Amino acid sequence: MSLWGLARDQGQALPPKQQAELDTLIEAELRAVAARIAALIQQESS
Repeated sequence: MSLWGLARDQGQALPPKQQAELDTLIEAELRAVAARIAALIQQESS
């Protein structure tokens, strides 16, 4: 994340390999958040 912030602050993009790794991490986090929300909704409706 620090490399991403540095690149962003300098108006640059991450190298493709690092961007792909970051994208993979973001996708995994989004899936995890969706799963937690679904579990909370399921608990509330039970």
